Amino acid sequence: MGTKTALLSVYNKTGIAEFAQALISRGWNILASGGTARVLRYDAVYTNIGQMISKLAPNVIPKLRPLSEVFDPSYLLHAKAMLGEGGLGVAEVPHYTEGAISDVVASRPYTINFDPGSDRIQAGSMETIRELYQQVAKSDLKVSIVGHTDNTGGPNFNNQALSERRAAAVKTAIIAASHGSKFLPETRFSTEGRGASEPVNPEANQNSATERALNRRVVITLGR
Repeated sequence: MGTKTALLSVYNKTGIAEFAQALISRGWNILASGGTARVLRYDAVYTNIGQMISKLAPNVIPKLRPLSEVFDPSYLLHAKAMLGEGGLGVAEVPHYTEGAISDVVASRPYTINFDPGSDRIQAGSMETIRELYQQVAKSDLKVSIVGHTDNTGGPNFNNQALSERRAAAVKTAIIAASHGSKFLPETRFSTEGRGASEPVNPEANQNSATERALNRRVVITLGR
């Protein structure tokens, strides 16, 4: 697909704002492969296509705005001059040390539903996982995930091990929601399980449906 056809396709699907953004995005390639001369050459491409669209849809673009009003290459040129021949640098990725969080910034329990006796997160809780990812992604804080269960299960059932697996499953799901972001390395997370040892209301009847529902939780803590 040629440049004109590609940009016209962008405009037809999205509108003038995205059309201008497409010019900016292509501006990086222009600068990388030739600098100012190619930017000026691109002015002709913009004007050519813009005038054609203006004629085809005068109600949308009654008058074509100059390229200088929708695409300012000065910051790109400045960045290129600062970077020199080495090109763009690599974004800094935080490094996390092992150890518990000593300075808590935020902590709260979340209700994440799993299949009974399993660490498989139910589909209905994936929205909560996405919300957790968005909260975690807003900062570079360390993340502690602690799993808790209720007291159900026979005498040979290991709620401690189950709570550990569930905490690990939540960590895996949050990282998966980032689609491989380097800003959510596994080293940023710590997980542990506490089984049924820490009920929400210790004095209440732990065999009631209400208390069991409260006790099945995952506590997420952000801090340093």
